[in-house]
Amino acid sequence: MESTRTVDAVLFDKTGTLTKGEPTVTAVDTVGVHTEDTVLALAAAAESDSEHPLARAITHAAQQRGLEPPRARNFTSSPAIGVRATVDNMVIEVGGPYLLEQRSFKELPISAQWRNEGAIILHVISDGQVIGALRLADAIRTESRDAVDALHAQAFRSS
Repeated sequence: MESTRTVDAVLFDKTGTLTKGEPTVTAVDTVGVHTEDTVLALAAAAESDSEHPLARAITHAAQQRGLEPPRARNFTSSPAIGVRATVDNMVIEVGGPYLLEQRSFKELPISAQWRNEGAIILHVISDGQVIGALRLADAIRTESRDAVDALHAQAFRSS
């Protein structure tokens, strides 16, 4: 007796599959008197010793803006939390939701919109105060649209 199987769902790990795997900084939001350039430069300085793709995106964004981040010292990194470094005698931290949770901080209001858009959100903390957030996104591969369209044509649904 021959058995047939049907596929009723296709799941993708999007990073590097549907996307290029090269995140970029697409927006900077600030708190108080801090400018976008200041927040980005401090984040880039703190991330300068990291090899993580998000760190490379942040340092690249600072270079694109012509910023020269100050030198950092005492760099440490915690997986799934973020980085910490001393920059111009300030303790700068850059990280995601677990970093904010550890510090009992709330994310910036723009974060909900960015999250709905599928962005990666990192917050920047200076001496124990949130000074801004970075929106990062990964570009979709051109061939991904064709692949998803072909699946739709075969009656697959996306979710």
